[in-house]
Amino acid sequence: MVLSAMMAGMDDKDDVDDLITLEAMSSLSKILSQVAEKDIHAILINITLRIRPCFEKVSVQLVPNSVLISLILISLYFNSV
Repeated sequence: MVLSAMMAGMDDKDDVDDLITLEAMSSLSKILSQVAEKDIHAILINITLRIRPCFEKVSVQLVPNSVLISLILISLYFNSV
């Protein structure tokens, strides 16, 4: 439920300054660093697809957060294999 809310925050079309997106990504990275891969396995692809557009934005803050979330997801995946 919380993860869904964070992912929905990244899709806010009225967020012209990306402040909601940035906060959602920051919160998502904190949550993901505390969970096991088995707990998010079902939505792993959804998370990845939601952060993908953030790599294309010209935001000094969004790109590093996108990289951080990607690294956390990679770490979760490889720690479960």
